[in-house]
Amino acid sequence: MSSEEIEQLLINARVGRLGLSLTDGPYIVPVGYAYSDAEIFFHTCSKGLKMKALQNKPNICFEVDESLSDASMYKSVIIFGKAEIIGDKEQMITYLQKLIDKYRILES
Repeated sequence: MSSEEIEQLLINARVGRLGLSLTDGPYIVPVGYAYSDAEIFFHTCSKGLKMKALQNKPNICFEVDESLSDASMYKSVIIFGKAEIIGDKEQMITYLQKLIDKYRILES
């Protein structure tokens, strides 16, 4: 895939899959997310298995995919990185607005 195709898939995919490390093995969970300025962000509860895993081991894997209409071919993007938990409310609002905007546009 070209850089442009990768960026378009990251912008337009409805669901991403977040891969986390637990003490006894991997954990993958679907998340709503947004992509902007080479960053991926998502919103989650402040408690629970996902947050506990992020706090313990912030190294993550993130994946999005798309199948063609006949499901004979797939496109996917896999990214490895380190998660950062945003605690600042003002900064959080900026990212939440990008999430709202993404899903508002996709629903139109």
